[in-house]
Amino acid sequence: MCVILNDIMNIQKSNYHHTIILYPGIEKYEILQEVMTPMINELNDLVINGLKDSTGKIWKIKPYFSSDWKFLSIILGFNASNANYFCLWCLCTKKDIGNKNKVYTIEKNMNQLDPAFFNHHSSEKPPPGHIKPPLLKIIPLDYYIADELHIMLRIWDQLWLLVLQELKMQNRFNDSIRAVIITEMRRISVTFQFWQDQET
Repeated sequence: MCVILNDIMNIQKSNYHHTIILYPGIEKYEILQEVMTPMINELNDLVINGLKDSTGKIWKIKPYFSSDWKFLSIILGFNASNANYFCLWCLCTKKDIGNKNKVYTIEKNMNQLDPAFFNHHSSEKPPPGHIKPPLLKIIPLDYYIADELHIMLRIWDQLWLLVLQELKMQNRFNDSIRAVIITEMRRISVTFQFWQDQET
């Protein structure tokens, strides 16, 4: 999808969202590298040279890229989400998960990836987690945005898990609490039920 972000009046309207690539195949780096080559070349040209309108004015293009984490990681040539270094933007590791004392900031940029993958005379290694060259290196790393829906669903899952764990730790996870939860879920029109583990 392509949309003009500073067109505030129309940004939420579907008529102003334009598909730039439709790809029915599997999400695999090598296949995407091949099918996206024409679009990548055109995007590079647009970013470098801008877009000339009918009056001769040249518009600078600042592209952003948004998708779910899996597709973002493929486009960035990144390792799997279960790898030790799993974050596309910072250098946190699995052992850092849950560390609320650490402030996570964007620690990586395309300038670190460029010599590692695109300069054959460089001995520089890419930041941990990056195993292939990014497909859209013209887009700065801090302009890659994970899809909000996927993030919110993941956060919701984690928050819900914490609520249930807290109830269990306080020995309050009983039939009356389950009834309250089910009633509230019905009130907000969410189909929900608890499952009892059956040992065999």
